[in-house]
Amino acid sequence: MNATVAEDLKGITGLRLRSSGIRCATALHLAAEEGHEVVIDMLLAADACVDSRNLDGLAPLHTAAYAGHDKIVGKLLDKGAAIDDEAEHRRTALHFAVQGTGSVKVMKFLKTGHGGTDDFLNPRFLKTVEELLRRRADPNAKDGSGETALHYAARSGWEAIVRKLIEGGASADMKNKGGDTPRRTALQAGYDTTAQFLSRHEKGLFQRLRR
Repeated sequence: MNATVAEDLKGITGLRLRSSGIRCATALHLAAEEGHEVVIDMLLAADACVDSRNLDGLAPLHTAAYAGHDKIVGKLLDKGAAIDDEAEHRRTALHFAVQGTGSVKVMKFLKTGHGGTDDFLNPRFLKTVEELLRRRADPNAKDGSGETALHYAARSGWEAIVRKLIEGGASADMKNKGGDTPRRTALQAGYDTTAQFLSRHEKGLFQRLRR
C-alpha cells in the first residue's frame, strides 16, 4: 500500500478495523469482514492483493462471503478474486456465504428462543449467495467432508437459500462422505419442510419410489 493511501485510511472518521479471530489478516481481510466498502475501494485502488491468505487459508472473498457483504464480494470479484478458490477444509466462498447464515441463526435463537424459519434470514446473506451464483460460482463444489453449499443450507433450514441454490444449479442428489443427500441432512436437523421441498428435486429418490 502506498504512503498516500495509508494516510488517507488514517483520516477516515470513526474507522475501526478489528478482527474476530482472523489470524494474520491483511487490511483487506479486516475491511471485508467488517463491511467497510470505502476502505475496500481504497485498498483495491492501491492494488491490494485480492487473493492473499491468512494462516487459516482464508482469502478476503471468504471473509466477505461469511459476513454476508454482497457488495464487497462483488468488488473483490471485479478485481479478479478467484470465485471457487478453496480455503481450509476445501470450502469455497459459496460454502462460507451459506455457513454465515448459520451463525446468525444461533444468535437469533439465543435472543428469541426460535430458529429455523426464513423470518430470521438477513437479506444480505441471500444477496451474497445470489451474487456468487450470478458470477458463476460452482453450486456443487464439495468441501472436505463431501458437502455442498446445499448441504449447509439444508442443515440450517433456510428454505430461501435452499431454493436459490437449486435455481442456481445445485444438485439435490449430491452425497457427502457419510452418504447423505441434502434432503437427509435436513431431516436429521429436524427441518421437515425443507426436506420435503428437496425431495421434489432429488432425482435418485424419485427413481427409487417408481420402482
